[in-house]
Amino acid sequence: MRERTSGPAPAAGDNAPNESEIRDRLTELGVGNKAMARKEVSYLAGVLEDEETIEGAVVGVMDATTWLVVCTDRRVIFLDKGLVYGLRQNEIPLDAISQVSHKTGMVLGSIEVLGAGLSGMLVKNIDKHEVVGFARSLQAARRNFMR
Repeated sequence: MRERTSGPAPAAGDNAPNESEIRDRLTELGVGNKAMARKEVSYLAGVLEDEETIEGAVVGVMDATTWLVVCTDRRVIFLDKGLVYGLRQNEIPLDAISQVSHKTGMVLGSIEVLGAGLSGMLVKNIDKHEVVGFARSLQAARRNFMR
């Protein structure tokens, strides 16, 4: 797992999606308005690599802070843009993920992503209707990546 903190968004490559394309892709995937309204979506354009595609996204709580979690065809990206300034970014490459688990309650659910030899990332308070879809997207991305 790699972590990046603060600083401006990295420059995107020529073939990396821009913010408008990211929002269009999130709409295609049926990602809820809660994720679309997050300021992390703007930062995501600078995080994605050339030709990297978004497979799913959810918003949840980790370490008492709200995070945008994005699954791409290469990695899972965890973004938390601070209220005024600063950014926390973690990522786990798909080939380093050893397990994905999820659970749902009456209203909310959670997803845990475990990396091989790494500590897990547990994201809670996710809308229960988005939990299963995101977990399936992540599992499918892992299978496709390993081919």
